[in-house]
Amino acid sequence: MDFSRLFSPKNSMEASRGKAKNCAGGNFSLEWEPEPIDPREFVRIFLNMIAPASFQSGVVHANLSIPNVQEPIFNYASVIDCSTLTPYTKECPIKKGAHIKHEFKTSELSRMPSGTFIGRMEIHNEDGELVICFELTVTFLGEKKLFQRRRGSMLENETDDRLKNLASSLPTFILQSKASNTYKQYNSSFVAWCRWCEEHQLTPIPASDYYFALYIIYLTQSNCSISKIEHVVYSVRWAHDIANEIHPCDSFLVRSVLQGAKRLLAKPVNKKEPISAEILARLVDQFGRSNSLYDKRIVTVFNWIRWIS
Repeated sequence: MDFSRLFSPKNSMEASRGKAKNCAGGNFSLEWEPEPIDPREFVRIFLNMIAPASFQSGVVHANLSIPNVQEPIFNYASVIDCSTLTPYTKECPIKKGAHIKHEFKTSELSRMPSGTFIGRMEIHNEDGELVICFELTVTFLGEKKLFQRRRGSMLENETDDRLKNLASSLPTFILQSKASNTYKQYNSSFVAWCRWCEEHQLTPIPASDYYFALYIIYLTQSNCSISKIEHVVYSVRWAHDIANEIHPCDSFLVRSVLQGAKRLLAKPVNKKEPISAEILARLVDQFGRSNSLYDKRIVTVFNWIRWIS
């Protein structure tokens, strides 16, 4: 995620769920959020089913197609066993009639192109019995759609074409409100924060002050400079302002951790030992006989220092 994708009112960022259609019979539910899907963010998947047959090993068939196009763009078939299903069900081997309820996240969608796709998956056990079958229609957002998902809902509700044309320039004007170098620094810092959140399965925006404070501690322990840490704070603040979200930067927790980071990263001041009267006398003796105006000026200064000390 970067700044260009943050223009949204709060209500337009609430996730909606997609739901797959059961084609195996029995009790089966597969849902995911958000729908439509941002391919660069985590997708939460919710599985709830009563197994119509047992499973320990078998075969999976899957395909993906585009609406109104008969031939699928992707076909897949493979022999699978419990090692394949365990990350998604946790219960395997599966007994007939077993209640499986599991929630998991996936981030392996970054290479998906934007558009709407129709998918179907069937899993048969070693006896050829159908264990899982579902069909789904899912939409992957492109850059333009990402903006529309954020503040773009205001554009969609705008009936005046002239106002809609002006509103379409909002991202450009807001992002240009910062100097080019400042924007690059903020964007780089914000992208790094988003990657850290993705690594720990956290939501980068709206951000929790607790997790943001932990991120500052992480940067401090990684020996980042205080200026870099401050850029992170400024960038996250600006990102939340753009997205019309409450930022965590003014919370007591974040302010305290930031002040602690500044003190821990501050370089100690090494005071020099004061020059002694003996050293001053030796300097005057050495340079006092010189005819150089520069040397005489130095001697005069040293004499004045020795006199006031």
